[in-house]
Amino acid sequence: MNNKQKIPLWIAIGFILLTLIFPPFVIYNKGQIGVLEYSFILKPPSSYSTVDIELLLTQWLGILIVSAIAFFLFKDNRGDK
Repeated sequence: MNNKQKIPLWIAIGFILLTLIFPPFVIYNKGQIGVLEYSFILKPPSSYSTVDIELLLTQWLGILIVSAIAFFLFKDNRGDK
């Protein structure tokens, strides 16, 4: 792994941590069902809210795919063994 490949790796780690700290919440209220909101994990938007795990995992998968593509694009092509 060269220095250029470390950049997308650290960016991916940062985005995954950011989405872990501020996950998507689904709020279930009387008038509105299924409202999506991002909030700090230790302070959910309301007592009738849950973390949308499916969306969170989809976001993580997207981050991993984009960072893997960037990781291989920054590969050193000098042919050193």
